[in-house]
Amino acid sequence: MIFNKLYQIAYNLPGEVLDLNDKQISFVYKKLIDWLSEAIQMIDGSFFNPANKNRYKDLIQERMGLFF
Repeated sequence: MIFNKLYQIAYNLPGEVLDLNDKQISFVYKKLIDWLSEAIQMIDGSFFNPANKNRYKDLIQERMGLFF
């Protein structure tokens, strides 16, 4: 849990440097969530073999989990 919070702080820092407000930073997080479903669909339709598709989807979901 603390590790996730550190990632959020590190991710929010560029937003704060760019002078983004909390609403704008939240919007970026929402876009990441929306992107995840699109990325999963693109991976499912890719030419990867099934094992690599699953590993790639797991990796993306694991990395997204660092922020949420």
